[in-house]
Amino acid sequence: MQTNIKHWGIFMFNTNIKSKLFLTLVTFSFSFSAFAQEVEEVVVTATKKEESTQDIAVSITAITADQISADQIYDLSDLAEVVPGFETAKGVGSGSGFVLRGIGSYGVGAAVVSSIVTSINGHSTNPSWFVETGFLDLERIEVLQGPQGTKFGRNSVQGVINLVTKRPTDEFEGYVNVEAGSYDRKLVTGAINMPFSDSVRGRLAFGSNTRRGMVENVATGNLMDDRNDASVRLSLDWDINDTTELKFTYSGQKEDDNRPQEETSYCQPDPFFGCSPYSLGQMNRAPDSRGTAFGLFGFIGLLYPGTVTNDFGAAAFSDDFSKLYRDREPTHLQKTEFSNLELVKELSDELTLVAKYSYETRMFQQMNDND
Repeated sequence: MQTNIKHWGIFMFNTNIKSKLFLTLVTFSFSFSAFAQEVEEVVVTATKKEESTQDIAVSITAITADQISADQIYDLSDLAEVVPGFETAKGVGSGSGFVLRGIGSYGVGAAVVSSIVTSINGHSTNPSWFVETGFLDLERIEVLQGPQGTKFGRNSVQGVINLVTKRPTDEFEGYVNVEAGSYDRKLVTGAINMPFSDSVRGRLAFGSNTRRGMVENVATGNLMDDRNDASVRLSLDWDINDTTELKFTYSGQKEDDNRPQEETSYCQPDPFFGCSPYSLGQMNRAPDSRGTAFGLFGFIGLLYPGTVTNDFGAAAFSDDFSKLYRDREPTHLQKTEFSNLELVKELSDELTLVAKYSYETRMFQQMNDND
């Protein structure tokens, strides 16, 4: 079909140059559509071994590096825009909430086990930190929907999200990407691949994401909700012999900005619940303190001389997404480091031994005026 259209275009060139120009554009359009409809084979490690997504009996969304770039997927919130049935949001304190395939995970605390597994190269990470990290120099993203307890443990009722980073190659190469946008946004990402010898290879990836504030604090007149992220990843691969390989990966990221913990909330003040569970309410409205811990502690401690009142009753609020009332701008600081070591030993054509070790540290500090 494509060949016929192309010959037809050439034939029309000899008779009418205007028709040739039009038909050539049509030819290119048809050719592009035909190629775009071809199904690309994507090899994943969702079942702990390399398999094509067309051959495994698992509900999986695999996003390649080209798709990550084309869809501008920078972090988990962007991933929620392209993965069906997946939602995520920040929670109270340092926690985060997830919804995947209709199953929610909202608990926050040391004794709470998330029902979703988040990992890098198959090594489990803290889900709350996973929301903050930027997607840097990735080979692909694998999202397994539904329970995966057989291979990933009991806390994978929702599913699994696995980031697969690009590994070092035998070529000395690299790249740098620079993006700019409104509010002085600058996104710089890059990587350099360094083969040290025939058996040792290294790769250094880096990224920076900055943007000035885009939300006005009406109380102070200052701007808030800016971005100031910096990240780095070092990957080393060592071919010990023909059947044994040692992989080391170190990732570090720092964020220091004034983003709020929750961008926008809705509340219909209620003296019993704080916020009524039966109506949406108004944007950025403070809850009734009588239905929260403030009212309870005040009542028990006899802090009210008479009737228990709503301390937040006169609190100003804004119904504009770009404006908030805060006594002061929030602060957000997080430093994370994640290292993993992986030994791969081929015992036979059908049997491979994989030993993994991971170590993660996280420093998190958040201050926010919630009333």
